[in-house]
Amino acid sequence: MTRYLLSCPQCGVEIPVTTGQAGDRVSCGGCHAAVAVPRLGDLARLPRAADGSGERGSQGRWSPAHACLWTGLVIAGLSSAVALALQSPPKPAIDEAGIRTAFRAGSIVDVHQAWDGFYRHGVARPPTVEEQAALQRSQAQRAVARVIWVAALAGIGLAAGGAVALAFRRRGVAVDGPSTTAA
Repeated sequence: MTRYLLSCPQCGVEIPVTTGQAGDRVSCGGCHAAVAVPRLGDLARLPRAADGSGERGSQGRWSPAHACLWTGLVIAGLSSAVALALQSPPKPAIDEAGIRTAFRAGSIVDVHQAWDGFYRHGVARPPTVEEQAALQRSQAQRAVARVIWVAALAGIGLAAGGAVALAFRRRGVAVDGPSTTAA
């Protein structure tokens, strides 16, 4: 993309601008003054930036905004993966295949006695030690997963902040606050 050099009226620093910024305002890298970029027809009258000079400008370097964006994306991605892994459904407490095998192996009298016992006493029973331990593990995993989801949301917020800062930077707007210019 062709870059033109716009001279800051306040301090004289040359600001690289593109045709996409024509008619907008950019922030001077030297004095942070808001400088109006000429319209497209007048922009062509400005001197062209040498190849590579635009890369040394504010858009070509790795910045804290880039670090925020990528760090946030990594945190959000890894946290989401870990939280999803922790929220996997627990194994069922009832072994259906074992019940079916025992049913088929038992005599009709044994099956009748089992059903009669269920009818008279119900199927409610206290959890076994293994079931209680599995329940506690599942509850702890869900609690840890909630904390990790919060970390994922923080990563998304960090990435969004970096993306917004980069968008303002590409448009040439000072992110650190409004700049004042002498009229």
